Amino acid sequence: MLALEPQHIHMNQHAVDKTHALKCLVDILEKDGLVTPEYITGLINREQQSATYLGQGIAIPHGTPQSREYILKTGIRLAHFPEGVIWDGENKIYLAVVIAAKSDEHLQVLQILTRALMHDVSEQVKNASKPEQIIELLQAQPLSLALHENLIQTEIDAQDIEDLFWAASQTLKKHNFVKCGFLSSLDPEQAIQLQDQIWSISSDHFVQQPAISITKPSQALELNGKKLNTLVCIAANDQLDNERFNRLIDILFNPEQVAELDKTQTPNEIAKIIGADVVPDWPQRSVVLANAHGLHARPATHLVNLTKTFQGDIQVAVDDGSFVSAKSLTRLLALGCKRGQTLRFIAEPETDAVEALDQVILAVQQGLGEEVEALPVTSETPDQLPAQTVISNATTLGNNTGIAASSGLAFGPVHVIKPKVYQYERMGSGVKVEKENLDIALHAVKNNIHQVIAKADASEIKQIFRAHLEMLDDPDLINGVYQKISLYTTNFTEPLSYQDSAFLKLPKFP
Repeated sequence: MLALEPQHIHMNQHAVDKTHALKCLVDILEKDGLVTPEYITGLINREQQSATYLGQGIAIPHGTPQSREYILKTGIRLAHFPEGVIWDGENKIYLAVVIAAKSDEHLQVLQILTRALMHDVSEQVKNASKPEQIIELLQAQPLSLALHENLIQTEIDAQDIEDLFWAASQTLKKHNFVKCGFLSSLDPEQAIQLQDQIWSISSDHFVQQPAISITKPSQALELNGKKLNTLVCIAANDQLDNERFNRLIDILFNPEQVAELDKTQTPNEIAKIIGADVVPDWPQRSVVLANAHGLHARPATHLVNLTKTFQGDIQVAVDDGSFVSAKSLTRLLALGCKRGQTLRFIAEPETDAVEALDQVILAVQQGLGEEVEALPVTSETPDQLPAQTVISNATTLGNNTGIAASSGLAFGPVHVIKPKVYQYERMGSGVKVEKENLDIALHAVKNNIHQVIAKADASEIKQIFRAHLEMLDDPDLINGVYQKISLYTTNFTEPLSYQDSAFLKLPKFP
């Protein structure tokens, strides 16, 4: 992952226009040994394709695929322009985040930036005077609490409380609010009876984003010797929006609203009672995203430019997730939609947005300005396969003569695979050096995989290796290793856990 560090942030930069600013950025990259001077052509060409203005005074310039040959080393640098620079003919930027990357590492930076842009930070960006202020601003985690109709389930066929815990945790995991291990952290002994048959269970382990799921079994279950017909499962961490959480608790302690909750069996009605976000009853269309690197900056910008041509509101969700405005670049990038996931679009009734849905779906199918490889067609299930008739002869006429098979001998060169022995230094070389070593290793492996994909003829093989690339970019895995590196600066190799060893066991490609 491209880390943000104070020494990589250059304050008090000055530029008369965007071209001058891009030249300043390339000079910074060249001085630090990341690119050659020719990289400027890639930045300029990218801006001509689509401006890289992200919002709230921030731009994220990066090169084109053709300019990757001028990249010497992957890296990120930030430049602060206190006087501002007009970026796309209209918006002024004060912070440029320039990236030199040979693959799609910039998507991780986009995720960091889009989280920061969920709230108004334009004045803070403009008035920043120290690198530490910039880092704190960009890495700040806004308070949140996901409370949505899609996180509510009713009529769950649960035989016991463990079945209900599993259903509740799977709902949260499906929407990426929690990860593996959350279910194991739920302790029935810690469950709290809120009202009559309404119980809550909570955990702050393995939580990626605060969220609440509400699950109702088809029949009341027993918990700690009492009845349960509604389970409120709370996934909490330091970013929990306590104000919204307290409003929900007030509702659950209100006898009148609890009585309504007991009688209600549809997720939409429950969502309205507890003040959760609901899915608008608008016309909708769905399409599977085929872009190799998901909905990153370039295709997202293409989608925003298209939807902004219509007056009516157009919203989009990934699979069964929450809807966001399809006219907001930061909201689209924060979705993190990957190739193969389904984008669900809804349009404001009685507006031009309804007729626009067909155009939007077609644009996504055509790649949103990128060349896309068609997704593999799902093969027929056994039930759908045509019946086959096997004809056999009941009688055999005469004797059948055959040729004896090989006795099992084979001749030819034998390739013996010997396990490679790795030697790890007992003492690390410090946080910075070890992180750089990790980045270099990841970069080398990614380039190797890209070469394998380029040489592969079968699309199935390409898909397998693209999955390897996705695993290498897993932010949780990389962040976990970074944390261990920082924790064990003087004895780097001894405390390796399963998470760390995942990198050490990456397959080697010829």
